[in-house]
Amino acid sequence: AKQLGGDDKRNKAFNYLMTILGKLSKPPQWIFFENVKGFEGTPVHERWLKVLKEAGYVWKQYKISPLDVNIPMNRTRFYMICCREDLAKGLKGFTNGDTVYSTIPECSCSESMPFD
Repeated sequence: AKQLGGDDKRNKAFNYLMTILGKLSKPPQWIFFENVKGFEGTPVHERWLKVLKEAGYVWKQYKISPLDVNIPMNRTRFYMICCREDLAKGLKGFTNGDTVYSTIPECSCSESMPFD
């Protein structure tokens, strides 16, 4: 498909989210975001990072294949896990930087995550 960036009409819902995220009285604790490989570094990506930072989020970014997590599909995608900064204390690696990881760290079932 032709990629038109921010002007792509397929981005309507995403553009709306970027408009309202900082205005929500009860913003979500977590945001899981998935997009095409190559999204990172685009003007829309840069705008998304700015919106997240201004709304008080920290994040981890990944460019991985579902095969990396034992899902039988070989199609590299861009993923972000975003957490409100007030809830992220003690979580390793969550930042408002631009690092994009290509691997997922090992996680054991004994590790607890702060999901309420």
